[in-house]
Amino acid sequence: MFLLRFEYIVEHFEYYGILAMVVLWIPSPNSPIHLYTAPGIYNVTMIGFASITGCSDTISATIEIVDHPFASFSLNPIDGCIPLAVNLLSNSVGAAYYSWSMGNGDTIIGSQPIYVYTQSGQFTVSLIATDDNGCQDDTSFSYINVYLS
Repeated sequence: MFLLRFEYIVEHFEYYGILAMVVLWIPSPNSPIHLYTAPGIYNVTMIGFASITGCSDTISATIEIVDHPFASFSLNPIDGCIPLAVNLLSNSVGAAYYSWSMGNGDTIIGSQPIYVYTQSGQFTVSLIATDDNGCQDDTSFSYINVYLS
């Protein structure tokens, strides 16, 4: 009898525009790799063989692959004179937490914050949408033009 101990590492990556996940079984180099391209609950089974006796042992685990959030937002207004109050509205799907970068060094949180620009210039606004699992979408961008009074 032998004890088969294994661990796995889960990696996320973009595969032709589809968020994908790979489960890498440790130890290497004979670690199987499987690509999950759809969210769901999967049963993963590993069968190990003793090199001397050829005896096998099986271990299974249930893993859940979750969908990632999709960050999207709108701004109103997108230009005006200082002080300019801008309403930010997240249209993100699957997100629970929202972090906004206002393009001037300020960061705010919330799904529908209001931000007041007090200096003129063109500012790049970005949003990071995060779900309850800690998965984040890439940042979305938009521009705000703030003019002198």
